[in-house]
Amino acid sequence: MTNRVYVDARIEGIQDPKLPRKAYVAYVVKDVPGLQGFGKIDAYETDDAELHAIAFAIQQLKSKLKQFTVFSDHEPAVSQILLKDRSGGKKRPILLEILNELDSNSSIRVKLFGKNPAHRVLNKYVAGLKASRKD
Repeated sequence: MTNRVYVDARIEGIQDPKLPRKAYVAYVVKDVPGLQGFGKIDAYETDDAELHAIAFAIQQLKSKLKQFTVFSDHEPAVSQILLKDRSGGKKRPILLEILNELDSNSSIRVKLFGKNPAHRVLNKYVAGLKASRKD
């Protein structure tokens, strides 16, 4: 059975150019309690952050799960991956990392998903970070 992995990315401060930008990614594995992960990444644009979320999940899970499908709700990132469009690799090397991993590992797939459970988990994580900074 293929595990379903949901990913999401969030950039804090993107609405105000005066604020510093902080980007976070998360993944959640459906029906595997506790198998989730969070990370801080270096990304300033949404497309880049979403690609980093996909790559983060793949890197974290490829040795833990025999096969899995990564679901993202970000259509531009998923489309580039599904079309195997390497032209964006110069601007976003993370795209090439994902494509290379998928080419070398047929047990990992990426698909587009509309309603994303990782979104809620990531929002909760970032809210917790904000709360701990206020203490």
